[in-house]
Parts: sequence; structure tokens; C-alpha cells
Amino acid sequence: MREYLAAHVRMHPIRNVASLRLIEERSTFFSLIHLITKNLHYMPITLILALLAGGSISYAAEGALPGESLYAVKTNINENVRSFLAFSDEAEASLEASFAAERLKEAEQLASRGKLNAEARVQIEENFEAHVARSEEKVKKLEKKNSFDAAVEVNTHLETSLNVHEEILTALAKEKEELRSAIKPIVLKVRVRRDQASKRRRDAEGEVSASDRMKADREAAAEGKMRAAEKKLEEVRKFLLNHRGRGDANVYEEAEVKLGLAEKLFAGGKAKFEVKLYVEAFELFQQSMRFAEETKLFVTIRNELGARFHILGNASTSREEMQEGAEEKREDKYPAPSGEGEVSGSIKINIRPTEDQ
Repeated sequence: MREYLAAHVRMHPIRNVASLRLIEERSTFFSLIHLITKNLHYMPITLILALLAGGSISYAAEGALPGESLYAVKTNINENVRSFLAFSDEAEASLEASFAAERLKEAEQLASRGKLNAEARVQIEENFEAHVARSEEKVKKLEKKNSFDAAVEVNTHLETSLNVHEEILTALAKEKEELRSAIKPIVLKVRVRRDQASKRRRDAEGEVSASDRMKADREAAAEGKMRAAEKKLEEVRKFLLNHRGRGDANVYEEAEVKLGLAEKLFAGGKAKFEVKLYVEAFELFQQSMRFAEETKLFVTIRNELGARFHILGNASTSREEMQEGAEEKREDKYPAPSGEGEVSGSIKINIRPTEDQ
């Protein structure tokens, strides 16, 4: 039966979308068919039927990993439909960046289960690179339109995401010696792409700082960024309070350290603002927002990995010791302007298997 269906699909691909016009005018259901077939060209009818089967298969596929039966539905249908519904360059760039992050989450989940084989690694690497490249192309379009604020947002999100995933993958490689050769190539690609996103973000920030709007009223721009940073810090603080107790307590202890660094940068920005150093204040507020967003993303990803691993190898490590380690090791990831509010270093992650493994 399977061979028959496969042969039928090959012999009768959907080619004539025009034949659906009469039906699609009467039904949004068939409008979706038209949207998919128009953009995916000769998508097999069996995949379309999977999408339209009440949504249950599509929903179930969201958690699929490379090598699993529903993974093709997740990447070839679910994600393509989301792409079709992104109607601006900024939306498309952000979406492709989120797909790149999703590929890394899949690598982490497979690695945490000891199932990251060579075939899955190659598939994840290739798709990750493709997503980042497409996101970069859309960012270039934003820059050509002088939409540098949007370019900053997209690159900041990508940079922050890759930074967190690099930390987790590096920790997995350290603790999962048998998978080190599979994880290391992914980590190297992530580092390259993170550094590229960081440079693009800094370049776009430079354009924003040099813009006529910024020059006309630097105080207003810095004040606006201060309010945005304050809102972001409040958002992440509430997020931690609402999610505390749902996962490993050590994760939240480390998240508090990360958020503390964000708050320290914010305080430095306020100090610069008060002495009318508005450009430096603006930059510090931006960095504060990146640290805060990284905190939230770190907790989200770590909780998605579940209790299979523990972050922070020694639960007795004091808050002061963690903060000292964070400020010593973050160094070049988020360089701050010189003067008050400067913070550097990186968060150390140690992962150990739980007793049931």
C-alpha cells in the first residue's frame, strides 16, 4: 500500500493550482491548500493531507526530532506555513533566526539522550546554516531600507540565542565524552555565526547612533531605551518568579546571577544618563536588555531539556562565587563601554547526568 501511494504521488503531483480557484473562493480551508501548493510547488498530496488532518498531526510534529517520522511534517509543512505568513523582511528575518535556534535545540535534545549521530548532526548543521543565511539576507534588505532599528533587533535576538545555545552545547560536549566529536562541529559553527551576528548588531547600532534622529535628540533616545530596558528587566524578573519551582533550583540560581549582571549594566546606564553621557547610556541600556533576554532564554531552554541534566555541578557554590566567575569569564561576548557600568565575563555551565542514567 505504501509503495502504491508513493508511486501515485510521483505520477500525480499537484501542478495546476488554477483548478482550485473556484473552490478556494468559497472556503478559507482551500485557500490554505492554494497557499501551500503555490509556494512549495510539487508538494506530495500526502503531506498536504497530513497538515489538514484536523491539525492534530501538525501539532504533534512540533516536538519531533531528526530521525523521527513526523520531523518532515515539522520542517517541510509547519515551518513553511509560518514562513508564508511572515509578510515583512523583519518578520522573515526573525522567523529564520528562530528556526536556526530550533535546530540547535534539537541537537541539544538528541545529545542529552545520547542520540546525536553523524546523520542527524549533518542534517542539523546544514539546516542551521541555511536558516542563518536566509535571516542574514533579510537583514541586508532591512539595512538597504535604512531600517537599522529592526536590524539591531533581529541581530540581537540571534546573537543572544546563539550565545545561550553555545554555552549549553559546550557543556554537553564536556560531559558527554562519547558525543564530543558530534557536538564540537556544531559548536564551532554556532560560534562563527554568533560572532557574525554580534558584528552586524554593532554595525547597525552604530548606524542608529549616527542617525539624524539620534543626533537631534540623544537625551530622548537614551531615555526611551532606558524605559525599554526597565520594562525588559521587570518582564524577566516576573518570568523567574512565575517559573521558579518548575525546574532545577540551580538553574534559577544561575539565572539570578545573569539577571544581576543585567541590572548592574542598567544601573551603569542610569549613572551615565544622569551626567548627560547619553550615547554611552544608550549602549549600556541595550546591553542590559541583551543580558536580561539571555537570562529568560537560558531558563526556557534549560527547562525544555528537563531534569535529565543539572546545571551547575556544585549546588553549594555561593551566589558571590558564581557572580565572580560570571564577570571573569564573559569578557568578549558583550563588551561594555569603558567607565561605570562595565561588566564582562561569562556564565560557567557544568552538566552532570542524574542518578537514573
